[in-house]
Amino acid sequence: MADTQPSPNRLISVTTWATVTALGLVVLLAVWLKMGLIGGDRWAIEWLEVSGPLQRTSASQVRAAAAPYASQGYFATDLGQVREAVEHLPWVAQARVTRAWPDTLMIEIREHQPLARWNQTGVLSGLEAQGGALLTIDGSEDIQGLVRLYGPANQHDLVLQAWLSMQSELASAGLHIEALALDERGSWTVTLSNGIELLLGRENRDQRLARFIGIHEYLRTQPQRAERVDMRYANGMAVEWVDANREQGRRG
Repeated sequence: MADTQPSPNRLISVTTWATVTALGLVVLLAVWLKMGLIGGDRWAIEWLEVSGPLQRTSASQVRAAAAPYASQGYFATDLGQVREAVEHLPWVAQARVTRAWPDTLMIEIREHQPLARWNQTGVLSGLEAQGGALLTIDGSEDIQGLVRLYGPANQHDLVLQAWLSMQSELASAGLHIEALALDERGSWTVTLSNGIELLLGRENRDQRLARFIGIHEYLRTQPQRAERVDMRYANGMAVEWVDANREQGRRG
């Protein structure tokens, strides 16, 4: 009668054969690479397909960054090198690079989205913990409609987070922040789009902001326009009103 039980020796033999075969393929691939049998001249990349909602980066810029590495050929091109080269472009946040048989590299782009201006030359694309970054890019000063944020070096994430929190509270009252500043002493100053400068100081920032929201409607109904509101008082505020003659001259 034939022996139908599994043979340990046979299993070991199959495993060994598979290992040897895999190693042989790796060696063969290395030899081919060294001899140029799968290099750029034999398996050239003919197309660099760029995709993604591009607004500040052109497809031609992406192709120019990827081309030197893609010239190595379909098999030999290091996709990681292509990705790094593309991600060095100013507005590119992330690039995904894949091969498409027989002669194409697919490059998918995600751009940084400008969210706020930082000090004089920087642009913020979001909170760092959520993939945002501080960018310094020539020409970014021409971007319109961004809130202006100011603060000490390396404090951009703190100020951006404060703006997001404050704007959420103020928007419920129909108010919008035009600029937000944190000084070296940790004191906060808000400039609203209606022209009011709001002094919140260093302590109890959120409570002081809430008190201002509670009285802003009263200020709006006054015959004079409030120019500066100082909330750095325990139980009150100080209001500086626009000079009527100066206001008339400005309108005038």
